[in-house]
Amino acid sequence: MMKNSKSIPPYMEICLCHRCADVYYNDPNYWIEKTEYFQSVLEACSVCRQYRGLYYSIWKKPSNVRFDKSHR
Repeated sequence: MMKNSKSIPPYMEICLCHRCADVYYNDPNYWIEKTEYFQSVLEACSVCRQYRGLYYSIWKKPSNVRFDKSHR
């Protein structure tokens, strides 16, 4: 789907809990994907610092491209 945009480096790589990750999942301007699918150690969320989370790669979608909202 977004293979051309994923060939560029991620906009950011950050540790997010499930609540903070949902913000990016629900925002149509970003594409989010787990960095490590088999991550065994959860770390403190970089945004809220209340919960433990996983590392995600986040890309900003080009403004001229439209994708379906659900991309989990």
